[in-house]
Amino acid sequence: MIAYKESEYQPEIPIRVHPYLDAEYDERVRYHNFRETPELIREKLEDFKPFEPQQAVKTFYELVEWINGPESELESNDCAFTGPKTNISVNSSKKKMECKGRLMVFFRRLPNNLNTDTMKWLLNATGAYIERTDEQTWQDGIVGLSFMKTAFAALNNQIGEELVLRFWAFGDTEQEVFDNLDRLFRNLLTALEGVSKEVSKALVRQSQS
Repeated sequence: MIAYKESEYQPEIPIRVHPYLDAEYDERVRYHNFRETPELIREKLEDFKPFEPQQAVKTFYELVEWINGPESELESNDCAFTGPKTNISVNSSKKKMECKGRLMVFFRRLPNNLNTDTMKWLLNATGAYIERTDEQTWQDGIVGLSFMKTAFAALNNQIGEELVLRFWAFGDTEQEVFDNLDRLFRNLLTALEGVSKEVSKALVRQSQS
């Protein structure tokens, strides 16, 4: 599976705040702490609601539930999704249709998100795990990795970063797009589980030193 590093953070993009404020353009778009209220995951992800009959959406819910669950060293605070449309990413795929979206993740231990080297490790490790989860010849799912500067309210608004995972899935039919999206989400879950286990091992080593 293809994973690549996208362009660096652009200074003109406003710095996000975690937890972020409600969106002015849509009162439905607001931050929910899914660690404390996991039951809202299948209720509040408005971009995914119209496509809930698809297995890919069920798999995404499982992914978000795991990231914010007790076994994960990571958590998420934002996602987005655009359903199947005509493929405009012709340099990435010759398929007729595409869908796309994003998922933003960060270390549950917030001070780690302020450390540039630690965040670079998170990006590189996530990319490496993604590439190992599926055949290199499979190109109907792609993940781009980048950073978004973020002010963490719990750390007196110190500026750190979140990892942004932008994803695309392609197909010649709408169903093929969703089938490939499901495969992508399963790969992403496997990859992030691997990253989280490495973080857990590092924390154990730190506690023993």
